Amino acid sequence: MENIEITCNRCHSIIAHHCNLKLKKSIINLLKFVVTSAPPRGFKSSGGYSKGDENAPLFSEAYLYNLFGKEDGRTILALINDIVTAAGYDMYNIEKQKG
Repeated sequence: MENIEITCNRCHSIIAHHCNLKLKKSIINLLKFVVTSAPPRGFKSSGGYSKGDENAPLFSEAYLYNLFGKEDGRTILALINDIVTAAGYDMYNIEKQKG
């Protein structure tokens, strides 16, 4: 892990950046994870199912909406966004790197 520390000239507080690329890679891998076993029974019976949704990453609208419904799916995605932001990363950039 690489670190950068800068001292503020006005208040003399230390401004630190702790670069944790392993955490970033782990977040990206989690968001790319695709369930390889069969989706749960009833997955295709949700109103929003589109062919191929069962092959979408677990933490995607396509998968979560079919699994839990739109409202709970959005809640889960918002919570993941909060975790990524709390870890110091920008969700937009993570999504771009996820591919």
